[in-house]
Amino acid sequence: MPRLRLILLLMLVFLLIVSAIWLGQMPGRVETADGRTDVSPKTILHLGLIPERDIYRQRTAYRALGDYLGAKLNCRVELVTAATYRGVLDDFRDQQIDAAFLGSLVAVLAMDRFDGQVLVKTQTKEGASSYHGVIFVPEDSPIHNILELRDHTLGAVRTTTAGALFPVHCLWDDNLLGTKYEPQLVWMGTHDDVIQEVFAGKLDAGAVKNLRLDAYLRQHPEVKIRRLAKSSEVPENTLVVGKNMSRGMQDGLREALLGMYDDPAGRLVLENMETGRFVPCSIKEFKGLYDMIDAIRHNWSEVGIEGPAPRRLVLETLTQAAPSTVVGGRE
Repeated sequence: MPRLRLILLLMLVFLLIVSAIWLGQMPGRVETADGRTDVSPKTILHLGLIPERDIYRQRTAYRALGDYLGAKLNCRVELVTAATYRGVLDDFRDQQIDAAFLGSLVAVLAMDRFDGQVLVKTQTKEGASSYHGVIFVPEDSPIHNILELRDHTLGAVRTTTAGALFPVHCLWDDNLLGTKYEPQLVWMGTHDDVIQEVFAGKLDAGAVKNLRLDAYLRQHPEVKIRRLAKSSEVPENTLVVGKNMSRGMQDGLREALLGMYDDPAGRLVLENMETGRFVPCSIKEFKGLYDMIDAIRHNWSEVGIEGPAPRRLVLETLTQAAPSTVVGGRE
């Protein structure tokens, strides 16, 4: 009889241990302020990144952001670094990431191919939450307009609006694309690489993001440029979330990011990210980008991105956009 009691006691202990393990692995449910219960301490939010100028510094800054969001959303945030834009799109396709901070062109690709949605965008410390593409030359260059780029080199940056889509659109607009006079596009790794190569005399002109060019000019006040063309405005880096993210998590993520500036802990994270704040973003802000895509749709391969051109999404009621390019003067 004592032996039977011992066996029963051991079985009970075993069942209690198994139950505890099972309960520990069950997705938890935490009620939010408005009654939603789909944000959980057991949830893992996979946040995608594309390496920029300093991958170590970038990961450190975004690790702090992940810790901040994890505390706010009662979840764990894991960073997933992709080597290229293609890699981050593959991660969306394979559901390896739930969200990613993307440039405007890659954001449109994610929305088109994998039903991603934009939540917020970054704003610089100077208050800029959008940017435009610029084609520029040094002030002493003999080149004064796009047509005079014929037979010259033009520095470009793959998979970016300012450094890839915009220069191809400019060449198409001036009937240079696909002709024997088409400038040679020289693909560089970053906007900063293009700027440095132009002023080193290794490139005749450059197509870059105005925010990077303006930053360079502030650091080098002795440098003077001539802007040949300027694109319409597009959103700064945006947070794109995957189609499978719950509405509750989307709302919580948006609220946490938008509220960072008013939270001392959040403001410290923003400072480390060299970002002013996060602000709302909507699909209608991409209209200028879609206009350029539609204009060169039959020449999409010139942009250097595999697959078909993104389809224009159904936008909200829009006002007439400004022309995609304007002729510039000296600066």
